[in-house]
Amino acid sequence: MDMIMNVYCIPVEIEYTHGRLAFGSFLADCVKNNSTDMDYSNSDINVKFRFFEDNDCFSILVLSEKVARSHFLLNHANNNFTVSVNSNANADFIGEINMLIIKKKNLKGVYLHNEGSMTLSTFDAKLRQGYFNAIRKLYRTKKRNEKVKINRLVDDSSIVDKLKKYKFIDEINVTFTTLTAQQSYISGAYKNHTKSVQIKMNTSGLDIGKATDRDDLVNYINGVLQARAKSVSVKGRDNVASAGEVIGLVDKANNVGIFDYDQFSNNINGMTVSSFLSNTVYLDSKDIIVNHKLLK
Repeated sequence: MDMIMNVYCIPVEIEYTHGRLAFGSFLADCVKNNSTDMDYSNSDINVKFRFFEDNDCFSILVLSEKVARSHFLLNHANNNFTVSVNSNANADFIGEINMLIIKKKNLKGVYLHNEGSMTLSTFDAKLRQGYFNAIRKLYRTKKRNEKVKINRLVDDSSIVDKLKKYKFIDEINVTFTTLTAQQSYISGAYKNHTKSVQIKMNTSGLDIGKATDRDDLVNYINGVLQARAKSVSVKGRDNVASAGEVIGLVDKANNVGIFDYDQFSNNINGMTVSSFLSNTVYLDSKDIIVNHKLLK
């Protein structure tokens, strides 16, 4: 079985507005009540969300049990689970594990993701639904101006460093998933068959040496990220005569930490869900959150 090589720590921030229920209170209640309200299943997958907190952080562990394939196995025992990397005929199949770990003081943190696991946009939608359902339980209805979303954070300095490698930018490419692309971008005839939508913009040699042009491009990139863009790349060149090359500005490489997939698997092998907060993956991720400047 081919294994995904890396698990990426994607920097994120929870933003909620006009919420009668503070988002931190929502997470604390989920921890206190051992909430299973966000769990869901269909013929292909069974997904569980488990909530945790310590003095500094809230965490959500996402366990996706898949019928078609498995990287891990999940042994059930009285609403507790033990993760096993090795095959076991008596275990249920689990496809992937994701984690959201955010600081209590500013709701900034990381979402752990590898190719094939639950995307950030899907997790965002499920978390938003869970939060709104909690509001409805308390107040019967949700107000239209009550909103919550996960913003993907990007270090502007890292983008500028990449852009400064070139003198001119000839092309800007933005990719959305079908869940995040504006509906006007997708023909109704192809909606159910479309996996992603790409916007390609050819420029007349954007002079990246000009601070105003560079700042405008960085602001544009941040804007499409707020609109849930999956990746952004540019085609840059050193001089007028060069052919240019395409580099990714915001993609898997834009993260605040990387775990080797094999090491990640070893660290969660034998982990019980109840002992999640003492697991090496959690502790290493928390160390990133506490110390990285982007998450301060």
